[in-house]
Amino acid sequence: MRSTSSLYSFLLSIFIIALSLPAVSCKPRGLKIKPYPTPRVIASTPSGIQQGDVTLSYTLIEVDGSGSDIALEYSTDGGSTWQAATAKGGSGTTDVKGIIYPGVGRTIVWDSVADVVGYETCRVRIIARKSLSGKTGTPDETGEFEVRNPQVPVISWVSKPEGTVRELPLTFTWQYDTPEYPVQGYFYNLDGQPPMQTASMSVTIPAPPTGQHTFQVYAASYTGNVSNVLEATFTCDNAALNQPPTVVITNGPSGTTTDTKPTFEYIGSDPDGSVQMYFVSIDVDPPDIWISANSWTSSALSCGSHTFYVMAQDNEGKNSTIVSRAFTVIPPAGNQFPSVAITSGPSGTTYDNTPTFEYIGGDPDGYVTGYYVSIDTDPPDIWTTGNSWTSPELPLGPYTFYVVTQDNEGKNSAVVSRSFTVEEPPIQPPTVTILTGPSGTTFDSTPTFTYEGLDNDGTIAGYFVSIDVNPPDVWTTQNSWTSPGLPLGPHTFYVMAQDNDGANSTIATRMFSVILPPGSLIWVKEAQGTSNEQGNSVAVCFDGSILVTGQFYGQVTFGAGEANETSISSAGIYDMFIAKYNSDGTLAWVKRAGGIGHQRGLYVRAHSDGSAYITGRLEETGTFGQGEGNETDLTSAGLIDIFVAKYNADGTFAWAKSAGGTGIDIGEGVSVFPDGSAVVTGYFNDNATFGLGEPGETTLVVTNPSFGRSDVFVAKYNPDGTLAWAKPAGGTEHDRSQAVCTYSNGSAIITGYFRSSAIFGPGEPGQILIGAVAEDTFIAKYNSDGTIAWARNAGVDSNGNGIAALSDGSAILCGYIASPITGWDIYIAKHYSSGGLAWGKRASGNSFSEALDVAAFVDGSSVIIGQLSNTYTFGPGEFGETPLTANGSFDIFVAKYNPNGSLAWAKRAGGSAVDRGFGVTALPDGCSIATGYFGGTATFGAGEAGETQLTSIGGSAFFIAKFSP
Repeated sequence: MRSTSSLYSFLLSIFIIALSLPAVSCKPRGLKIKPYPTPRVIASTPSGIQQGDVTLSYTLIEVDGSGSDIALEYSTDGGSTWQAATAKGGSGTTDVKGIIYPGVGRTIVWDSVADVVGYETCRVRIIARKSLSGKTGTPDETGEFEVRNPQVPVISWVSKPEGTVRELPLTFTWQYDTPEYPVQGYFYNLDGQPPMQTASMSVTIPAPPTGQHTFQVYAASYTGNVSNVLEATFTCDNAALNQPPTVVITNGPSGTTTDTKPTFEYIGSDPDGSVQMYFVSIDVDPPDIWISANSWTSSALSCGSHTFYVMAQDNEGKNSTIVSRAFTVIPPAGNQFPSVAITSGPSGTTYDNTPTFEYIGGDPDGYVTGYYVSIDTDPPDIWTTGNSWTSPELPLGPYTFYVVTQDNEGKNSAVVSRSFTVEEPPIQPPTVTILTGPSGTTFDSTPTFTYEGLDNDGTIAGYFVSIDVNPPDVWTTQNSWTSPGLPLGPHTFYVMAQDNDGANSTIATRMFSVILPPGSLIWVKEAQGTSNEQGNSVAVCFDGSILVTGQFYGQVTFGAGEANETSISSAGIYDMFIAKYNSDGTLAWVKRAGGIGHQRGLYVRAHSDGSAYITGRLEETGTFGQGEGNETDLTSAGLIDIFVAKYNADGTFAWAKSAGGTGIDIGEGVSVFPDGSAVVTGYFNDNATFGLGEPGETTLVVTNPSFGRSDVFVAKYNPDGTLAWAKPAGGTEHDRSQAVCTYSNGSAIITGYFRSSAIFGPGEPGQILIGAVAEDTFIAKYNSDGTIAWARNAGVDSNGNGIAALSDGSAILCGYIASPITGWDIYIAKHYSSGGLAWGKRASGNSFSEALDVAAFVDGSSVIIGQLSNTYTFGPGEFGETPLTANGSFDIFVAKYNPNGSLAWAKRAGGSAVDRGFGVTALPDGCSIATGYFGGTATFGAGEAGETQLTSIGGSAFFIAKFSP
């Protein structure tokens, strides 16, 4: 301990003295310090399969950090030999800085495509040399990793124009030097024009003009790799001389061959003409045998050295240089053994006790003359010249098939064999196939199915069948079966065959859905009281629920017997009702509005949020939202006023507005925009004020007040019920608007009737005057700001009762056309968005029938409803022509039309009393909802599965009905 402590004190003293001395040079005179310490590399091995640019990571250790140049070498034989590698990118290749141990991490990129083609297992050596001295440090190698680079095709010239050539069609010929890499084609161009593709290795281009030209061609492989680009530069001048052709030997022996009659193949090309013939020979130079073919077979040659010569001649008699190939014919070795391979036949277990075997023989120096075959006999002893042989019947057990081939010199191949075992085949289950029966949709609720069973090792005993029961459980021995009556909806037919051994087949199935025939009644609901009830309009909500409005007198019960059964009573003569039904026809809710006068809900439309917009007539005072916080009383200014009301989706009252004057003013139609604003239309017969007391208050002046004539009005209301604008139209006679539809761009189209003449957009620059024929239908389009866009009239004695919008801006109208002889005919018509007529259809009869409402489906089809008297024919002259006859004075009719106006179907409902259909709407699934009233006993869906009879207990009863597409 003491000696160690003394040594430590001595060293510490020396260190302190050294620190106190002035600085002196540590370099002894004449001693050279090594200025560039040797660098060192530590390489990492890339993981996974590499391709293209390979990033290599390494650590560079330098004592002085003065910079090193980095080089790469690669090896594909495990490091036995090394070749220079192409380096690029990464941290660089020159003056790369390192630090003292542990060094600094660097990267360098190896361009493997430049060095390795195809699949190779590689190592890479990273070498650092000092940038200034060039001193090589200690390199390092990566471990082995796999490089997979796509193969690049290579092409070379056979023949091309060179120098100066004449202005003739020129031929360029090349050859493919890497046939092991298939190409998808060759791409060539002249003077940088867009490349053209060819599958040939020769192309002739039209004569280029005088001057210098450049032709290029390259190959593209199926992997997307492109070959080297061949380029030929030449000058066209008619003073040039004919260029000679060229020829290349493409096939034939080179070196030694045992073939004494060798065949040679060659191809010639002429840049400014065509190759006509060839001179060929063996051992004769120049060749002297004239031939036009691209191949030639020599006569028998003796053993020894020989040379094949070929020379091409072009269409102008100029010869190519002579091309030759030397070869030596040697005598063949002794006769070699043939060989044989079994190509088909059982191996392992088979149930075939007469198995067939196929085999193929080959002989390298002759040909096969036949085969010896056998079962369990080695060597085989049955001679055959065929390439297949079928064994005689074998008992159960193991066997071996043997085959030997024999060549033309009687030499046999080695024996080839295949072992197998014949076993008893298991019992095979039967199979069954459904032959006929509905698939998809069907109207047949008792469908019949036919089927057929097959059993390869027995017979079919019978079948198990069922509808919607799996596995099927109904036994039958017949090949057909008719289902009992099925409900509407999807179903599956199941069938399973059973054979004589009791084995069952797999179960075959066929899916189908039973649907109602077009226009069939799905359900019908009523609301009844002791007096009169009537449905006037119906609308569908986004969720499939249904809104309906109308009027009633006395007490009436909606949804009788249902969970939401509701009875309401009128306060005066007639009250308005608004009811919502679920998609299955059950009542959701019903509300009333009215007073001592006569209130009617004449039209309803649904907003996307499920709320309802209603318009109609208001007489004296009517109360809306009675008992609710926003209960509202409206009082008519004259005899009858217009009202517009909104109810929320749950039936609570939102708002109500009135408009009118001292005369009779009625709202006949309403339509809603996506933003919740609405357009209302109808008529007024004295000056009428809209938006009373609001900033936009507007008074419309009737054209002819002295005779009580009515004019048309169109008014737009904001989502909160305030007036946006109101516009009049009309003339000196009676003019009424009875329906409106709206479009997503804010425009609206109305329809109705007028007499004499009428002005639409009065006072506007674009006001329109149209003249009537007696009582004439009009259709008029208004822009979003209320200005008139256009107006048209039918030009016949008619009335427009309903209108529906299509998504392309067109509209469907309905109403009646009057005849002085037969009364009224029902009509439906489509008008383009410009107002022009697309098509018109009528249902003709001899009484007073009319269509009162129309609705459009998303596919462009439409449905109308109305009243039917006597007999009317729908779709006259069409394939689906349908006559309908009313049972009473008036019946209800519903008719659907295809997008082109042809009749889809027509149905009637009613009884011996008066029955009318007033409102209809279209559901997204193609079904229709209708409303109106019936008296006495009325039959809906007569003769159908859902036929229903309703009986009114009062004067008339309200109905709502759903019909299939």
